[in-house]
Amino acid sequence: MADNRVVKVTLRAQIAEYKKGMQEAAQATETAAQKSRRELQELEDQLQEVQDASQMVGRALVVAATAMVGATAMAVKAAAEWESAWAGVTKTVDGTDAQLSTLEQGLRDLTGVLPASHEEIAAVAEAAGQLGIETESVTSFTKTMIDLGETTNLSSDQA
Repeated sequence: MADNRVVKVTLRAQIAEYKKGMQEAAQATETAAQKSRRELQELEDQLQEVQDASQMVGRALVVAATAMVGATAMAVKAAAEWESAWAGVTKTVDGTDAQLSTLEQGLRDLTGVLPASHEEIAAVAEAAGQLGIETESVTSFTKTMIDLGETTNLSSDQA
């Protein structure tokens, strides 16, 4: 026996609901895209702020480094000038290493109380050595001569 069964399938298209579903999906996609664009713009703005801040920090570091290099150069120059001036003092003033060390510190300290440069103070101390002033008295002699130069119309060399 042959079994003849018949299968009947009915398909109905519900186009209106399909269109509505597709429109909702398109709208949800557009909303998500707009949100993504806003978030991307916010990230770009934040990145720009970080970049601007980094550039400001970079400029500040360049300025600071330049200032430090300049200060270092001035310090090296001042040290070299002092060493040259001090060499003149050691040629004219006799004394032990301890006496000369004390004298050097005393002369350096004078720059804090006298309106004279290290080189001017060393020049007066060198002249003191040439005049035969005792090593222990060179600092006080130098101070007195520079004070005379400041309070009179004589220079410290003339005094």
